[in-house]
Amino acid sequence: KRAPRTKHDNLVTERLISFSYFQIGVIQALAGFYCYMVVFYTEGIPPNLLPFHGEQQNYFVPGGFPLGGFSVNECIEMLGKAQTAFWVSIVIVQWGDILICKTRKLSLFDQGMKNDQLNFGLFFETALACVLVYIPGVRAVFGIKRLRFIYWLPAIPFSIFIVTYDELRKWLIRNYPGGWLERKTYW
Repeated sequence: KRAPRTKHDNLVTERLISFSYFQIGVIQALAGFYCYMVVFYTEGIPPNLLPFHGEQQNYFVPGGFPLGGFSVNECIEMLGKAQTAFWVSIVIVQWGDILICKTRKLSLFDQGMKNDQLNFGLFFETALACVLVYIPGVRAVFGIKRLRFIYWLPAIPFSIFIVTYDELRKWLIRNYPGGWLERKTYW
C-alpha cells in the first residue's frame, strides 16, 4: 500500500500534465479532427479543399455558390455536423480515457470492470450523447446537428489505441521498474 500524501506532495505534477495533455490529449484531439474531416469528406468536400472553401466561385455574391457547388445553408449544415462529430469523438475517446485512469500500474484486464459507478458513468455519457444528438428539441438548444451513425465509428480506433498504448506503458513500468518510462510517465 502507498502512504497518504503529505502536505508537500502535489496532486497535479508535471508528469500528470505531460501524460494527460501531451500524450493522451493529443490522441483525443487527433480523433476529433479526423472525425471532423470524415464528415466533410463524406458530405462532398475533401479535406484538401477546406482551406479554400468559400473563397472561389462568387461566394459573397447574393445567390452565389461556394466551392463545390454547395449553398451557404448547406455549408452551415455540414459545418454543424462536423462540429457535432468532433464532440461525439471526444465522448468516445473518453471511454478509453476513463478505463486507463482506473489504475496506475495494474493492467485493466487484471483490475476488471467491477466498479458499478464507473460502468454507469460510461453508459450515462453515451446515452446523454445519443439524447443530445438525436432528440430534435434538445439539439436546437445546443446547436447540435443530427448525425448518421457511421460518424460515430471513426473515433473508436482512437479509443482502442489509447487503451492499448496505456496497457503497454503499464506493462513496461511493471517489468522494468525504475526505468526511464516510469520516471517520465508514472503519475
